Amino acid sequence: MRRTRIISTAHLYSYLCIDHIRKLLRSVSVRFHEPHVVDGSGLLCYNTAVRIKICRADKFQFFSEGMEQMEREGKKHLPVLGIGPALCFPTVAITAVAIVLSIKEIIPKTEFNIIVNTILIVLGVLLIIEALILFFGADIGGNLIDNIKDNKLKTNGTYKYVRNPCYTAFMLGCTGTILIAHNLYLLIIPILFWIEMTIVLKNTEEKWLTNLYGQEYIDYCKRVNRCIPWFPRKK
Repeated sequence: MRRTRIISTAHLYSYLCIDHIRKLLRSVSVRFHEPHVVDGSGLLCYNTAVRIKICRADKFQFFSEGMEQMEREGKKHLPVLGIGPALCFPTVAITAVAIVLSIKEIIPKTEFNIIVNTILIVLGVLLIIEALILFFGADIGGNLIDNIKDNKLKTNGTYKYVRNPCYTAFMLGCTGTILIAHNLYLLIIPILFWIEMTIVLKNTEEKWLTNLYGQEYIDYCKRVNRCIPWFPRKK
């Protein structure tokens, strides 16, 4: 019975994750196009030659508002928030709900002795600290928002070690929180979040950035990992 509940929990989150990726990619279809302006059909077109089709304006309202402001101010840059809110917030919510359900023993949890629990708590705290460093370190060497607005590819700060430090920070934060809750069954959540990030980013932001920065961004991708922080590879 316990094994069945574990498998059912894993299958449920797998379904939710895959369904979220499918809807996200369907809602944000990317194709390169000549510069356009915002029209009334729900199509938002970047002046940076990236055309975004927003199929559900309610879910991606932050895109709409950001693009309208960009058009009003005559700016030519990618959205400041990127695809982050739609990508990260659902996983944070699922992690929080899963931990609560685990505490209430509605879903199964792993049992360890006090030594193992202490080790997991320490590892969890370290991951959360690393997540905070990645997130706030994104501004080192120049404000991130200013770089985006000025169309400058940011490769310093924590971007030197991972291409998406803010998104990775959410992944590490969720992982650390799960370790502190010492329920290793829930580690399937950050694993599936990593898969989700890989699929979604390859089909959205990485296409936008390649189109905007060209060879500079391609070379950057060869040196730095997408989601896993590590020392940059030599050119």
